Amino acid sequence: MFSSHIIFQTPKCQYHGVPEGYKFDFNSEELHMAYRDTSVKLYQNDNEESLKFQHFTKPFKDQKPKTLIPFFDVQLINNLNNMDITEIRPSQIATMMATLFEAPQEVQRTPDLLCVSSTGSGKTLAYLVPMIQKCMDKIYGLPTKAHRKPMVLIFSYTKTLVENIFQIAKKLSKGTNVKIELIAGNIKFIEDTFFDIGICSIGRFRNHFDDNHESGCAQIDISWLKYLIIDEADAMVSDHEFREILEKMKKQVDFSTLCFSATIKCELYCLIDQKNYYAFGGGRINQVAASIKTVFWKVDTKCHSRITGIFNGKINVGSYEKYELQHPFDCLYRFIQKYLFNNSENKKKVMIFVKRSTVADYLALRLSLCGFPAVAVHGRMDYNIRDKFLQEFIDGKCRILFTTNLLTRGTDINIDFVVNYDLPLEYEQWVHRCGRTGRNGNHGIAITFIDINNHTDYSKDIIQRIAVSVEDEVVLPEFMKQMAKLEEMKKENNIQDVSFVNEEYGIE
Repeated sequence: MFSSHIIFQTPKCQYHGVPEGYKFDFNSEELHMAYRDTSVKLYQNDNEESLKFQHFTKPFKDQKPKTLIPFFDVQLINNLNNMDITEIRPSQIATMMATLFEAPQEVQRTPDLLCVSSTGSGKTLAYLVPMIQKCMDKIYGLPTKAHRKPMVLIFSYTKTLVENIFQIAKKLSKGTNVKIELIAGNIKFIEDTFFDIGICSIGRFRNHFDDNHESGCAQIDISWLKYLIIDEADAMVSDHEFREILEKMKKQVDFSTLCFSATIKCELYCLIDQKNYYAFGGGRINQVAASIKTVFWKVDTKCHSRITGIFNGKINVGSYEKYELQHPFDCLYRFIQKYLFNNSENKKKVMIFVKRSTVADYLALRLSLCGFPAVAVHGRMDYNIRDKFLQEFIDGKCRILFTTNLLTRGTDINIDFVVNYDLPLEYEQWVHRCGRTGRNGNHGIAITFIDINNHTDYSKDIIQRIAVSVEDEVVLPEFMKQMAKLEEMKKENNIQDVSFVNEEYGIE
C-alpha cells in the first residue's frame, strides 16, 4: 500500500532526522524511513492539511475516513480527542506503516521496527495506538466469552516508566474490551494469563515467565504473542537479564519486535531481525531535540555558597563580583527567584537533575528552607512517598523537583525548565535529561551547570561530547567552544597526548 524504491544503501547507526517542532516537514530529505536498505516514503496527505488520527477512522454511520484507509475504531479516536491528541507525528505514522499498512510482498510476517526519534516526539503513542487497535480487531473475531492470551507485551527500563505507559494505555483503551495488565514490582501478581496487553518490568515478568516461577504465581502463556515492544531500547539492550528473556521467548513463538529510543547504539540491531525490519529516524538523533534551547552556565563548586542563615531562619543572600563564578546552589537560587517566583501568577515548573539521591534530598530541603518549596524523588525513597511527591509536582502543587536518573527517561510531564546541577556519567543520559522539557510540540529550556575544574561531577569527556553535539555555536560559552575544537583536533589527527593542546587553550 506504499510505494518504495531503492535510493541508497543505509549505513547502520547513521540516522539523520527532521528537527522536532509543532509542525513537521514530511517532505524533508533528512527524514528517514526505510525497509532494510530500501527507502520508503513516509505517508502524508496529498494536500497541505495536517495528518490526523481521525483521517483513518473506520466507517461510522455516514462518516468515512478522509484517507480512505480505515484503521481506527471511533472509540479509540474519541479517547485520543479526550486526551487532546489529534495530529499524527512522524514517529507515529511510521509505526502505523510498519504495523497496519500492508508489508512488502516478499515478507512472510510483519516486519520488526527500529524507531529512533528525539525526546518528546510521541513514541509512546506511536506504539500504543496501533497495538490497542490490533487487539480490538482480534477481539471482534472471537467468541464473546473466549479466554484471550496476550497479543502484545511492552517492556521498559524502570518501574516508573512502566507505570507511566500503563496509565496512558488505560486512557486510550477506555470504553473498549481490551484488557491491559501491569506486570511490575510492588504490584500484586497477576492471577491469570487471560489479557491482551501486558506492560512489564523485567524482573516481575520473569517471575511469571520462567519455568521455576514462584508458587501461586500465574505463568504467562505467550502462544498468541504477535508484538513485543521495547521502550527505551538503547538502555534495555544492555540488560543481560532482558536479553536472556528475549532469546527464550523467540525460541517459543514467532513475533515482531518493535524498538523505540531517542538515542541509538549499534547493539540495538541485535534485538531485531536484520533481514526483515523497518527503520525510522526522526528529529536530531543522539542530540537534544530542536524544541529545547540549551544554556550553559559556568560555576565554581569549590567556592563557598554566599546564601547563609538558612537553618536559623535569617537568610542572607551575598553578592558576587562580575568576574567571580558563583556556587551552583547560588546560581540555582537566583534562577528560581527570577524565573519561577517573580510574580504570583507564575506557574512554571523546573526539574533539577543530580547524580546522587543524598544530594537531591539535601538541595530540596535547603531550597525549601529558603522559601521555595521543593521535593526530591529518587529510587531510594519509599514508593508511596515517591509517588505522592511526583503527583504533587505533576499537579503543580509543588513546582520544583529534584531527581536522579530515575526520571531521566520516559516521564511525560509538562515542564518549562530542566537544570542539570551536575553532569551524568554518560552523554546519552544528558540528552534524556534535557528531553524532559520541550515535549509534544512545546518549547523548553535546559540549563547545564559546568565546572571544568571538578572532574568528579563534571566529566571533561562528557563536556567535550556535549560541546561537539551542539550545532548552534552561539549558545556555547567560549570555554566549551575551545573544548569542542580540542575534541575535533583529537579526531582529525588521532592525537593521544593532548597536554600541549590543553596548555594552549588553558584547559586543565
